[in-house]
Amino acid sequence: MKRELYPNPSTGEVNINIQSSEIMESEVVVRSIIGSEIFRRKYLASDEIKFDLSHHSSGVYLILFTQGENSAVRKLILNGK
Repeated sequence: MKRELYPNPSTGEVNINIQSSEIMESEVVVRSIIGSEIFRRKYLASDEIKFDLSHHSSGVYLILFTQGENSAVRKLILNGK
């Protein structure tokens, strides 16, 4: 599973591209650096993944990707308010 998170750093709008050889449901969870969950959503393999974090404070956020038994974490820098 290949994950692309852009733009990073971001001013709010975040795009994710997940490429996988298997067609499976994916879950994206966004947590603040202290662990508070601020976003969670499941997507189908063909969905375009976009979300807006502009209403959140600037800082570092962790993006957790889960697809089946595979998972990965990426760091996102938000340059918003």
